[in-house]
Amino acid sequence: MDLLCKFCKHYESNLEKLEDKDDQLANVTFALSPDWKPSERIVEGNLYLGNFGVVRNIVDTQDGKRQERGRDLDDSEERPLYFLIYMPSGNASEAYLLLEHSQRYGAKKPFKVVLQSWVQRYSANVIVEIDRVKTSDIFPKLREADRTVRFRLEKDGLPDQVHDEFDPVFDDDEMKQVIEFRPQDGGDMDVDVNELEAWFNDSERSFETIDGVSYNNVKITIEKNNSEETISITKGEAKMRRNIELGRLPKRGIYLFLQTYLYKLIITLIS
Repeated sequence: MDLLCKFCKHYESNLEKLEDKDDQLANVTFALSPDWKPSERIVEGNLYLGNFGVVRNIVDTQDGKRQERGRDLDDSEERPLYFLIYMPSGNASEAYLLLEHSQRYGAKKPFKVVLQSWVQRYSANVIVEIDRVKTSDIFPKLREADRTVRFRLEKDGLPDQVHDEFDPVFDDDEMKQVIEFRPQDGGDMDVDVNELEAWFNDSERSFETIDGVSYNNVKITIEKNNSEETISITKGEAKMRRNIELGRLPKRGIYLFLQTYLYKLIITLIS
């Protein structure tokens, strides 16, 4: 708790530009809101995340006045994203981290990078791990779906790996490669959900590595009542608009009105 409170105090008024290109965070700003709240086992507040390097005009919709270049290249429009860190009793090194999810800004990765970097500078004797908590709630959704319409595997890759003639054509050294499967003629892929769930729960098998190939994300897209939803099998993601009791996941307890993702945060002190 002391460590997390010190981290929050450090960033209360510090606006950080995260320009670690290895983590694809160029042009991203990060800060913690000054009104974060600690208690006996909870740290709660907002992350401020945004992008700079874009010029925009600003229009007042009440009077129609337009401010040219109201947002300049060095300005960042920041969105507050809610976070809560909860430390259950009985284990001083383990906590749960709830982060509001945004399609435009990645909440987890900046937080993970900055927290781990700060702890490393703070003490060489402390290690921080943040791993997404998977949920089996994805399988009832798969069973209730009218049909499965897409199976998608994503990994890092470059066009010149497919054909070296692409090397002079594309100059981007960071690309994603996608393998995608769809049913013939818009039909159903007829997924055996029981077999899929058995694989998901088998510690000896992994969707992250299949036949020696590493994948960043493995997704299944389902359709129900003519509406599609994509579920990550790799990350075990499901939108958390439900009750969560943080001490005994995934039973019912604290109600969240936010769309959030849940992570397990482990702080290890090296003796």
